[in-house]
Amino acid sequence: MFLSEISPKEHRGLITGMFQLTLTISMVIAGGIGLAINTYYPDSDNSYQYAVWWLVPLGLCVTLAMYFNYESPQFLLISGKDEEAKKVVLYLRKGVDETKTQQEFETLRDEIAEEKAQGELNLKRLLSGYTLRLVIIVIFMQFLIQFSGVNVLNNFAPKLYESVSSSPDLLAWIGLVAQFLGTIPSALLVDRLGRRPLLVFGAVFLVVLWGIIGIMGATILHHPRNCYKIFDCPEGYDCDTDEARYTSQAMATEDICGDVGSSGYTSCSEGLTLVGSDTFNLGCLYSGDGAPTADNPYPTISLPVGYAFVALTYVITFVFNVTLGPIVWSYNAEIAPSIAQDQIVGLSAASNLFFTGIVTSPVISSLIVAVGFEAFWVFAVIMAIGAAFFYWLVETKDQSIAIVTEKWEEKLKCEYTGHHHAIANEPLDKHLPSEKQSSEERMINKNGDVFGGENMEIDA
Repeated sequence: MFLSEISPKEHRGLITGMFQLTLTISMVIAGGIGLAINTYYPDSDNSYQYAVWWLVPLGLCVTLAMYFNYESPQFLLISGKDEEAKKVVLYLRKGVDETKTQQEFETLRDEIAEEKAQGELNLKRLLSGYTLRLVIIVIFMQFLIQFSGVNVLNNFAPKLYESVSSSPDLLAWIGLVAQFLGTIPSALLVDRLGRRPLLVFGAVFLVVLWGIIGIMGATILHHPRNCYKIFDCPEGYDCDTDEARYTSQAMATEDICGDVGSSGYTSCSEGLTLVGSDTFNLGCLYSGDGAPTADNPYPTISLPVGYAFVALTYVITFVFNVTLGPIVWSYNAEIAPSIAQDQIVGLSAASNLFFTGIVTSPVISSLIVAVGFEAFWVFAVIMAIGAAFFYWLVETKDQSIAIVTEKWEEKLKCEYTGHHHAIANEPLDKHLPSEKQSSEERMINKNGDVFGGENMEIDA
């Protein structure tokens, strides 16, 4: 939100995209430290601390930087500190044409003044009319992020890595690198192509990829509904409590205790305790003839199938971080009116955490256990709905909040402020001379006045 408030509209997508970029860089560093610890100190009880200690100086640096930073012009104007806000705008736009800077300040100041004139923003006003519609929009966008299926895949994939590689942690770390690499083209393209095209492309691409995974699950990969491992081994018997997997109690009993009627069978079967293999029952995932049996309780996935699935997970995380991952967050901040931005973005973040809780809850894991790979068809349908929704959105590329607000007022058939700003995004030669000015230009050219209705010299 802060990055959105200080960014020029021409580069707002790039600058707000730095949030996701730095986040994924931190994930790569933390994952790399964890990978090194697991590789070189696999039996250490306290080596986890090295994965978090580096965050202390990093956090102190961020705190120090923010302490010496300016408040955003938007916050200062809301607080009634117009002169200070003007100085900050001039500082942030050094090297930019002064007229454009004056225009930007005037537009922002008039917009905030008009919003403030409507009275204090309380809960009743926030959850009614225009702002309520925006709240619903940003919450639905967060729903689409979480139920895009990517976070489920992030929980799903590591177990699959164990089936295809002796270094599953390395494969997981490569997945983090793929996420980081995705944020680079996102930051570079968002201000050129716009938000809507990238969001629509990402949703459509995910529909295709989830369909491929669904087909793989129906034809190549097999996901038994039940999967167990040994928790308690009968005394005097040899059990593999780490790697052996069973699809039923009977299979495990036959493997450990032998055939029914054999010596000690009854006491052995009574002393054998099984537990679920893992949250998604992925321990028994197999391809071809690799199903676990009593004679060989070790499910296998052929390497070509396994690595094809791993490659798909990398492509999915890359595309997600080019499109939906970073852009939904910046878009939520871009459409919120100045007075209500804190509350709307805050509700957006809160809803993201709420939906994260649902996605990581037993509800979703039970769905995958119950229907297997067919669950990914659900995510394909959700992303198809998301593609249509993203196409419907207002484009915010190169637009001020005043223009974005008017476009949403028109689309939602709901007025936010009493004043409407004329939109003039078409080429100037299509208008009469009196119509060639944008709404922002007309707002500062009243009687030739700038900055509060008086001609002022500004020392930039």
